[in-house]
Amino acid sequence: QVRTALGNVQSAGLDRVLLMPTVFTCGCQRDPLGPDGKKVRELYGPAITAFGHPGAGGSQAYGDPETGISCAYTMNRMELSVMPGERCQAMLRALF
Repeated sequence: QVRTALGNVQSAGLDRVLLMPTVFTCGCQRDPLGPDGKKVRELYGPAITAFGHPGAGGSQAYGDPETGISCAYTMNRMELSVMPGERCQAMLRALF
């Protein structure tokens, strides 16, 4: 049931604060899909069912039900961003 709550979309659309499309589940986010059904961006890995949430300064946690991989990234120097930074995204690309 936790996996379902974390994976099922509760709201989707343009975020008026971040000024970008966002998709929220119960407590997490998923990557938004375009009209073609493909991901608009890959903050949580290549799987459409992957979910997670960014944290302050570039940190992030994510889970991928398709592969069973989950990970959290924290750092000792905050970045000036509310979304995952390049270091975090490079780690995720290397993982997959």
